[in-house]
Amino acid sequence: MPNVLMTCRRQVGGWVFILLLPFTLVTDAARYHPISPLPLPPVMIWAWDRPEDLDFINPAQVGVAFLATHILVDKRGIREQPRGNPLWVPTNTIRVAVVRLEVRPGTTLQESHLLATTEAILGIWRHPRLAAMQLDFEASLSQRPFYRALLNELRRQWPTEIPLSITALASWCMEQQWLEKLPVDEIVPMAYRMGSEATPLLRAWLAAGGQFRQPVCHQSLGLATDEPLSLPKAGRRIYLFAPQPWTPTLLHTMLSRITS
Repeated sequence: MPNVLMTCRRQVGGWVFILLLPFTLVTDAARYHPISPLPLPPVMIWAWDRPEDLDFINPAQVGVAFLATHILVDKRGIREQPRGNPLWVPTNTIRVAVVRLEVRPGTTLQESHLLATTEAILGIWRHPRLAAMQLDFEASLSQRPFYRALLNELRRQWPTEIPLSITALASWCMEQQWLEKLPVDEIVPMAYRMGSEATPLLRAWLAAGGQFRQPVCHQSLGLATDEPLSLPKAGRRIYLFAPQPWTPTLLHTMLSRITS
């Protein structure tokens, strides 16, 4: 199991698969009913693989979604890059383990990739004191059947009361309906670093606090500390990304802007 380096400042802290190929034939998603409401705080901060001292957060208000491992998939199989930096949080902080998934260009995804990736992610889940799991995968059009099959297999392997979250490109939530029946409890549209996706329509939609066209994307939103905030309508969980280490001042500033 990957060694997730997490400490608390006050306290040290047989496979059965039914798979059909092609991946598009896996259809368990329609039978899953998402958990509502999720047992997560209204604000979550992403902690990527760098030393992060978050002992200053208020766990009643803020949770932490930390990068646990980076899984690289290529024609030879999968390779894990576990978190290599420490993370300090108060003992009662709600934690979400984030798995970053990346498929190397030119890789033809096979059942062996699916089995190995599932096993690696479940290994992270067995880390103690996690409230949920989040997958971060910018799946291309050809990779979406694999992604759906992966989510189905993960959902089959752990209790239905355990939340499964995924990130999503903002464009997926505007036009594409493939998200609707995924067996997940939360979809977090990333309304930052959109590049060519940042069309005037999308920017105006977000800046006005409007809704994404796909209802499954209405629960949460991902924002960045170094970009103008496109604040959503009240009631959404906010995930915050910072390109630099978090500080009390930075977090206070962001919370003030979100709640103002």
